[in-house]
Amino acid sequence: MASLYLIRHGQASFGEPEYDRLSPKGHQQGLMLGKAWQTMPAPDLVFTGELCRHHQTYEAFNKAYRNTAPQVVTAHELPALNEFDHVDILMQSEKQWQSYQDLVDYFSSLPDAKNNLKQVFDDAFTKWALAGSTGNYQESWCVFKQRANTALQLMIQARKVEHQTILAFTSGGIIAAIVQQLLALSDQHCLTLMRQIRNTSVTKIIFSGERISLDYFNNYQHLEQVGASWSTHR
Repeated sequence: MASLYLIRHGQASFGEPEYDRLSPKGHQQGLMLGKAWQTMPAPDLVFTGELCRHHQTYEAFNKAYRNTAPQVVTAHELPALNEFDHVDILMQSEKQWQSYQDLVDYFSSLPDAKNNLKQVFDDAFTKWALAGSTGNYQESWCVFKQRANTALQLMIQARKVEHQTILAFTSGGIIAAIVQQLLALSDQHCLTLMRQIRNTSVTKIIFSGERISLDYFNNYQHLEQVGASWSTHR
C-alpha cells in the first residue's frame, strides 16, 4: 500500500503585479509544513505542477525538512497538476474585466475587498461549472476535471515498487477534482470542497493495484498549532 500526499501551495500574491509567487506568509507556511514533515515518512517520489507557487512551496518545504532528511528528492514537473486559469474564469464571468490588473484595481477600490472577492470567485466558478464543456473558457470545467484525473493516474503509474511515499505540490482545484472523482461527488460538492482547502494543507490518498481511496482531506494541523491567522484560503 503506497501513499500519495496532495499538497496545496502556500498563499500566493493576489493584488501584487505577479500573482504566481508566494507571499511572505505563503513562504512561511511552506517552512512550517517542512518542519512538521520531519516526523512523517520520507518522500520517495515528488511531483510539482509547472507554476512558480508550486515550486516555491516545495523549495520552502525542503529548506525546513532537509535539516533531518538524508537527501533531497528531486521533483518531477507534471503539467497536469497546474491549476485552472482563475483570471480567465473571472474575466469570462464579468466582461468589464479585460486583464488581471483590472481585477486588482476593482477589488482594491472596495471597502470590504475580502468578502467581495470571495463572493465574486464563488459566482464565477459556479458559472464555469454549470457551463460544463461549453462557453468560451480557455479550459472548460469538464476538460479540467479530466486533466485532474489524468494527473492522478500519471503519478500512480510512475510509482516504482520501492516508492511508498509520494508528494505532489499542486493547487486547490486539482485536489478538489481528484477527491470528487474518488468519492463520486457532484460538481456542487466539488466546488464546496475547493472553497475549504487551506494553503499548504495535505490530502492523503492510499492505493494498491486498482484500489485507490481517500484517507484524509485538507489537513492543516501544522498551521493550526501556530495560530488561526496562518490558516488561509487564498
